Parts: sequence; structure tokens; C-alpha cells
Amino acid sequence: DFDLDGDYDFIKFPKNTVLYTQDLRVTINNIQATICEGETYSFNGEDLTKSGTYSQTIHVTDIYDSIVKLSLTVIPVKQSFRSATICSGSSYSFVNNELTISGQYTQTFEASTGCDSLITLDLTVTPPPVSSDTATICSGATYSFYGEELSTVGVYTKVFKMANGCDSLAELRLIVT
Repeated sequence: DFDLDGDYDFIKFPKNTVLYTQDLRVTINNIQATICEGETYSFNGEDLTKSGTYSQTIHVTDIYDSIVKLSLTVIPVKQSFRSATICSGSSYSFVNNELTISGQYTQTFEASTGCDSLITLDLTVTPPPVSSDTATICSGATYSFYGEELSTVGVYTKVFKMANGCDSLAELRLIVT
């Protein structure tokens, strides 16, 4: 294995088994390369995708070889994951977009390395809980609905704030007979 440029002596075994030495001139060419994860680097007829050291020997003449050594670095894609929950009727700001629907959203950025950086958001939109009730009263009577005295046929709604900050709805359908 040759690591440096130079002249090397080696013993050559020809077909007639007579031993002799011969000088061999070797030139080493070192290449440093960097690619992003998901890309390939073509070297010695191969498409490389993993970091490592690769070499190729080029036989120029019987007494001259050129060795190309590649040191390949693969920069991984940076990924981050976020999850968020919002109330129905609210929006969530994600990369200059106001999102209002549950789902998974991914945005690709170019990192300082020149490779991609991915941010994935898992957004959950919580619908407001609704409690529905029907009440029947006689004409002239009243029905108490969260501190309000009702006496007219109709559908009444009261909005409450829950502990998580979202709205909760109470709905009453009042029938007067």
C-alpha cells in the first residue's frame, strides 16, 4: 500500500521465475469532497453515498502508477419535529403560513452547510366541546340557563373558556307549550 509520492523498489516475478527488482514511480492525489445526505458522489465508476476513504489506482505505465485517494464526507439532513395543539377558530403560525387545519406540515430550509434542514409540524386543532340540551316549559314560565331567565322559544348558546384556553359551548333548545 502506497501512502506517499515517491519511487519504490519491488521484486517482480516474471513468467520464467527469474527475480529482479524494478523501480516504480507512484503519485498520490488526495481529494477531499463533501456532499449532502441523499446525494451521490461519482468516483471510480461508483456512485458513493457514505462517508469514508476510497482509493483508485491508475496504472499509467509499467513503472508509473497514480493513486487517487478520496476522503468523502456526507453531511446528514438536520431534522426537527414539533407538535402543537390549537383551539378551533385559532391559527398557528408556521413558516409564514397561518394554519387552521389539523395535519402534518413539513418545510425545507437550506442550512449553513448548504444541505437541507427539515422542520416537521404535527398540528392538532381541538374542536370545541358542545353540550346540547332540550327543555320544555309551559307558556308564561321561565327556564334558567346559566343565570339567564328564558321564556321564549329558541336555541340559546353560552360560550365558556376551558382550562386549556379553548371555548366550550352549551346549547339549549327551548320549547314553550
